Amino acid sequence: MAISNHIKLGINFRENKNEKSTGYGKMYAEIDRNDGLTTRGLAAHLAEHNFGMGEDAIYAVLNRLSKCIPELLAQGIPVKLDGIGQFYVTVASKGVTPAKLHSGEENASSMISGVRIRFRPEGVDMNNLTSKAFLRDKVSLISKFIVETIQLAGKNVTQYTSLEEWKNTPLEP
Repeated sequence: MAISNHIKLGINFRENKNEKSTGYGKMYAEIDRNDGLTTRGLAAHLAEHNFGMGEDAIYAVLNRLSKCIPELLAQGIPVKLDGIGQFYVTVASKGVTPAKLHSGEENASSMISGVRIRFRPEGVDMNNLTSKAFLRDKVSLISKFIVETIQLAGKNVTQYTSLEEWKNTPLEP
């Protein structure tokens, strides 16, 4: 068996319980999401990779980035991080007639229904981040849990059952 440098990406399964959905009763795969990293956590992770700076210096740079990127995007300036990708802003807008815009009946505030920050990956290691090549080249999928939302003491609680345990339990009719 060949040794792989692929990262193990956990996959959970959830049943669609929306009776109005065409997918009702079917199982769907979803990513097994772990807790995310904070800026401090990312700084510690980079420092562990012999980044050449201490965790505090890395944290200072990342913290400044987290303030500067939104500031630049708010000015309509895309931010490209070489080898990572580009952040940019788009808007969702309804169309109006030239006459309505010209008369002032419509304006940017009335036309725009949403502003979105977008990210376009780039670089040798990440140029296929959103494609099948990412799956092929970077990760190996492993089945993990059946995920269900159950009522417990009047609250919705997420319950995780291992796939093996779930397979050993008879399905309800």
